[in-house]
This record gives sequence, structure tokens and C-alpha cells, in this order.
Amino acid sequence: MPNRIIKDSIRTSKKVNTMTDFQFRFWVYLVTYVDDYGRGSADPELLKGFVFPRRKGLSEATIQKTLTDLATIGCIRLYEVEGESYFCFPNWSDHQTIRNQKSKFPKPLKENEISCKQLQTTASNCSRNPIQSESELESESNPKSAVFSNPELQRALEGFIDMRRAIKKPLTDRALEMILTQLDKLSSGVTDKDRYKAEALNQSVLNNWAGVFEVRDFTDSRKIDSDPDGMEEAYQVYLEEHSGVPFSERLTMSEFYEKWTDSHD
Repeated sequence: MPNRIIKDSIRTSKKVNTMTDFQFRFWVYLVTYVDDYGRGSADPELLKGFVFPRRKGLSEATIQKTLTDLATIGCIRLYEVEGESYFCFPNWSDHQTIRNQKSKFPKPLKENEISCKQLQTTASNCSRNPIQSESELESESNPKSAVFSNPELQRALEGFIDMRRAIKKPLTDRALEMILTQLDKLSSGVTDKDRYKAEALNQSVLNNWAGVFEVRDFTDSRKIDSDPDGMEEAYQVYLEEHSGVPFSERLTMSEFYEKWTDSHD
């Protein structure tokens, strides 16, 4: 396999700079794999063995999705010949020296190229896979959009995800799983687990923390022996009346409890 040339023009290439870090590494691996004509098999099973022999956690589903992503960007072309999938690099001969007289793979023809509509369908199908491994998640993926059935807790999670993006530390699916596991550990001794998790997430949002930590001033409403009659019902009314206010700006149960007890002393 001859050495490949990567030109300094990639630094200013619009297509290259739309890639995520993982997509870029994937793309470079492909540059070293293709034949002298810039063509190669797009079979995820073959690519997993030939291109990523040491990335044991990388699944065929992620390989397929990333190929589709790169084709959508325009950094590779996907095509089929006699039922087999292939890819090639556009304008390969402009950047590499062709030494062999014959390609190992069939030539891409216009009628064999996979259309943008097919690529979008493939990408949509790939994105439905809910489980990914740690190696796959080195890419800047979008974490699962729905995790909690509790709407308040879900909004708190989405606020946390938005904050991580804002501080340039976007969550991968693997990182999200770790955050959810940590939330379970933190709330293990709490009765009102959903509310505790929401307060832990909002605490991190308010402080721009990348992780989640113990909520020290948390008051478990279902464990308050001196809970005044109607306090929980009043808190629910308060939440309904302030439903249009961002969750992070509303009173937590602990804060509401303090105000309630002060007004009922």
C-alpha cells in the first residue's frame, strides 16, 4: 500500500471542517485504506477488520452511519455495483499519484451512486440504534433525546445538555450514561428521587459544572416529619403557576419549604 498525501488545504476546506473529530479520524483512516484509484469496499464488516483492526468497541452500525455522514457532507461518494456497496474519494487523482493500471474495485457510475434521499434514509435508520459503545462515542454525537418520563426532570436534563454544549464540552451518549448512573448513585437514599436528580442537574447548570454532585441543602419532602398540611399541594400549585418560567429560575422544593415554614410560624 503506497503512502498517501494529505495537503495543507484541509485546514481551510469547508467540507473537512464540517466534520466532527471522530468523522475526521475516520476519513483519514479511509484515505490509508483505499486503492490507487481512491476506491474501497463500503461493507461495514470488511471495514471493521481492515480499517479499524484495533478499535474493538467500534460497531458496524457506527461504521455505516459515519460512512453515510461523510457521504452527506460530500467527502466521499457511496455507490453500489451488483448488490455490493463501495465508496470512493471525489477528485482523488487531483491529490494522489495513480501508479497501478487497474483498480481493485469497480468504477462508480452515475446511475450506481446512492442518492441524497437514500443517504438521508440510511442516516435516519442508523440514528435509531439506542446502544453505542465507548469507542463509537468519541464522536460529538447528540445524546438520547428522551430519557425521563417526568417532564420536570427531563427539562432539567435538557438544560444540562445545553449547558455542556455552551461550555464547549458536549455530551456523548457514553458520557450521558455516566451522568445518569451518577444521578442514580446520588439519589440512592432519597425518597423523592426525580426531584433530587432535577435539583442536582440544575445545580450543575447554575454553576457551569460538567458533572453532577450532591445537593447538600436538599429537603426530601416525603420525609419531612414537620411538613405543614398542604405544603406539597401548594408547591404543585406554585409549579403550575410558574410553568412558563425556566426550571432553573423557579424555587426548589427546599427553598419553597423554607418560605412556607417561615410564613406558617
